[in-house]
Amino acid sequence: MSSTASTAGTPNRCLYDLDRDLEAMTAVDRPQGYDLVDALETLAFGLVAITSRAVAEETSHGQLTLQQWRVLVVLGAVDDGLRVSELSGRIGASGPSTSRIARRLEIRNLVATSVDPADGRAIRLHLTPTGLALRERIILRRRALIEVTIAGGDASPDLAHRLAAMAREFDRWT
Repeated sequence: MSSTASTAGTPNRCLYDLDRDLEAMTAVDRPQGYDLVDALETLAFGLVAITSRAVAEETSHGQLTLQQWRVLVVLGAVDDGLRVSELSGRIGASGPSTSRIARRLEIRNLVATSVDPADGRAIRLHLTPTGLALRERIILRRRALIEVTIAGGDASPDLAHRLAAMAREFDRWT
C-alpha cells in the first residue's frame, strides 16, 4: 500500500489506495470489526441526514449547503480564523472553490475577512457574530434531533465511553 504525505487534518493514506484496497477485499478477508465499520457507516449516513434537517430547519429550508455548513463548523472551532488555504485543506475543497464559498457566506454576513497579521498579503476568514449564532442554533437543533433519535436506546455509560473514545479518533477529520 502506498502512502502520501500527510496534510493538515487528514491521515497519511491516499484515499485512492484505500478505495482500491476495500474493493479488493472479499467477505472472507474483511478485517475483524467489519460489522463495526458497517454500523459506523450507517451512523454517519444518519447523522448527515440529521445535520441536513437541522440546517434546513434553521436556515429557511436549505439556504445553506452542507459545504457552507462545514465552513461554519471549521471556522467556529478556531479562535484566530483561518487562511483560505488552511480552510480549503480542512474542508477538502480547492482554494478557488473555498474562496467562492467564503464569498457567498461573506455576502450573507456569516463570514468576515481580515488581513493576516503574520503576512499582510494573506487574508484570514472568521465567523461573524451572525455566523456564530447560526452555527450554534444548528448545533442545538441537531443535538435535539439526536436526543430524540436515541431516546429509549442503549445509552449506558460504557457505550457512551466507548463512543467518546472513537469520536476522538474521528476528530482528526474535522
